[in-house]
Amino acid sequence: MLQQKLVDLKSEMKLEQLELEYRGAGAGSRVAAYRAELQRVRDEYRSVLSNSATYNIETEDTYDDWNVNEQRQKLLDNTERLERSGKNLNEGYRVILETEEIGAAVLQDLSVQRETIQRSRGRLRETDEQLNRSSRLMNSMIVRALQDRFALVMVLLITGALLCAALYFYVT
Repeated sequence: MLQQKLVDLKSEMKLEQLELEYRGAGAGSRVAAYRAELQRVRDEYRSVLSNSATYNIETEDTYDDWNVNEQRQKLLDNTERLERSGKNLNEGYRVILETEEIGAAVLQDLSVQRETIQRSRGRLRETDEQLNRSSRLMNSMIVRALQDRFALVMVLLITGALLCAALYFYVT
């Protein structure tokens, strides 16, 4: 029972540390999920203790009836189960830490990609503005060219008309 309280205290302290670390990073929901998982494991542990016959865990009253070898064997079995459970918890904790590292790396990559996309978007806007300005310049150049052509045609027509008039008056 004392060992259970120590495990509860340690896991509570670890969760509080995680919560403090991630409070600034906005990962409060993740810590809440860890807290819920810890509560689920505690409840399961308590149910195991309450169903001691199922898991071959005996109370102190029945120890008096056993001989030493049976007690030793039961103790070894229970110790083995505890060690397996401890290994499973350690493995779970290791997986959580690996997941946390992978998540941090993914967030870093996403941050870099976001900056790249924002820079590309800015360049695209600048290019679009340059294209609009170039389009307006080309349109104004085309209008001027058409005006110059129209003026040239008018000058040629007037010159031709004057030449025809001069030729008509010269001949008559």
